[in-house]
Amino acid sequence: MNYQEYITWLLDDPKERDDFFEHLGKPLKKSISLINHRLTEKEFIALAKEYQRVLSKSTVNPDASSWYIDRENQDVPLWNHWLHQCGFFYMQELAAGLPASIIRPKKGALVLDMCAAPWGKTSQLATYLLEESDPGLVIANDIQYKRLISLQTNINRVWCYNTAVTKINGYSFGKAVPELFDHVLLDAPCSWEGTSFRWNAATKFWKENDVKKIANIQYQLLVSALKSCKVWGTIVYSTCTINHLENEGNIQRILSEYPGILEVQNIDVSWVETGIHKYQDKTIIDKEIAQKCIRCWPHHQHTGWFFVTHLIKKKPLRWYHEKIHANYNSQFHYWPWVQKEVKKYLKESFGIETNSNHFFVSTKDTIYVTTPKIVDILAFLRCEKVGIPILKKTRDSFRPLHWLATTLGNLAEQNIIELNTKQVQQYTQGELLEVKDITEQNSTWTYPYRILFHQWLAVSISKIIDKKLKNKFIRVG
Repeated sequence: MNYQEYITWLLDDPKERDDFFEHLGKPLKKSISLINHRLTEKEFIALAKEYQRVLSKSTVNPDASSWYIDRENQDVPLWNHWLHQCGFFYMQELAAGLPASIIRPKKGALVLDMCAAPWGKTSQLATYLLEESDPGLVIANDIQYKRLISLQTNINRVWCYNTAVTKINGYSFGKAVPELFDHVLLDAPCSWEGTSFRWNAATKFWKENDVKKIANIQYQLLVSALKSCKVWGTIVYSTCTINHLENEGNIQRILSEYPGILEVQNIDVSWVETGIHKYQDKTIIDKEIAQKCIRCWPHHQHTGWFFVTHLIKKKPLRWYHEKIHANYNSQFHYWPWVQKEVKKYLKESFGIETNSNHFFVSTKDTIYVTTPKIVDILAFLRCEKVGIPILKKTRDSFRPLHWLATTLGNLAEQNIIELNTKQVQQYTQGELLEVKDITEQNSTWTYPYRILFHQWLAVSISKIIDKKLKNKFIRVG
């Protein structure tokens, strides 16, 4: 069976089928999401207007901080604008924001994003937590090296310091850390039907037997998510596909194999549609349960294709055993002297006073800022990275990194330089700036490093050399 034949069976109405295939390759309107733990929605709207960006809400908007975006000024591409390069927003398809917005973790939560790359959902989850008094921790996991590099780079760009990155086979979480997480997001690897608006290979070469193999992989990951989630914790399962094998079929399978353990929850999103419960006159899943699942169709919602189910774990599993301390993370240290020396350096150099949510971890040559929640997982999971790198160790002190400014720079009270609109765009493109053209505030000339601001936003770190600002900006893309 090819994809066209499958859709013919799935959609009975010939007119709807024609509409579906007409929308199959249509590009989606550009949409963005705001990283709003340092920039409010009101402030961002004002900046977007200043830079000739037109923001508009949509009837299918999954989150208050997401918009469609149009450009009046075509001079600077959206991805190259300083607001994007500095991590104040990221480009995300509207429907792709649904899974994380359904979890919307609260104060102090420990969250697993099992298949995190490229990074958008991790940033959403971390941003929700950074709005709380206790920012908790999000574990962002992926197994492929190239995707992992992209994941780490982009998390640094949006300065979500309440994160840690792991490279672990998703199947292993249930056994390695049973019932550890308050929430698990499994945006499962799938057959990529939903990418047909970018390229048609996903549907052109679609084969039912291949999809069944993918569905089985997804199911094993879902079982691991179930085992690693706490009792009364949340599991959100999502895919960017339409076929029932990867969606309702997997939900029915886990409900059948683990009876009484999981309960499907209603999802309060009005603009989506419910799941399907029949295919070729065969029942896939109970109708009442299907109505609690949600779907986005390209020809109805005009978004990417998405399937989402919200599950609550009601009971522990019989096989449950205590987690084993494995001392996996000997490369990360959080000794008391690390906290003391880093805080002293930040205060003396930039007037930065951190709070109880900021926790410092050291490797052989780098200092990272994260949250105290990291201590809960360092003994159980091997981390590739924790938090955001902010300092390099030197022989007798520290050297500040670009991400110190974007993560903690808003707390700085000295050694600050103010850039104008033209200068901040030039700097984020890698250009050198002359010191004589810069407005410097509250500075101690004996210290060469400066935190660069534009208006009220810290954007980077620079070092004054030969009356020029050495460009230390880290570009992405």
